[in-house]
Amino acid sequence: MASVTGPRPRASASASTRRTRSASSTRRSRSLLEDQPALFYPLGADAHWDARAMNWLNSVRARARAGVAAPDRVHDVRALIDDMRLVKDAHELSVMRRAARIAAGAHRAAMQATRPGRNEYEIEAELAL
Repeated sequence: MASVTGPRPRASASASTRRTRSASSTRRSRSLLEDQPALFYPLGADAHWDARAMNWLNSVRARARAGVAAPDRVHDVRALIDDMRLVKDAHELSVMRRAARIAAGAHRAAMQATRPGRNEYEIEAELAL
């Protein structure tokens, strides 16, 4: 019988390892929020992450008597990112134009290869040459 070589499947992490990683992640996230004026987060994008972020915020707020300040504002980061997407610099424009030229060329080639009775996979195979 031939032996199989290559990477072996990674054993899944034990429940205690997952809890340790989760606790470490929570401590790190909480420490990043301490003494910050605001939290920038995509509100409403994922209910699970919303709950986690609120738990982190509440755990920082619970440390107020120890002199730790929690963010007093939560900003939806998507609005800021959307504004950044509106303005393109010269490099971004040149990349987009190049991508459009490549896509247009591929569409022209596909249209020229199309004939009645041909299947999509035949046209795709011709384009891959």
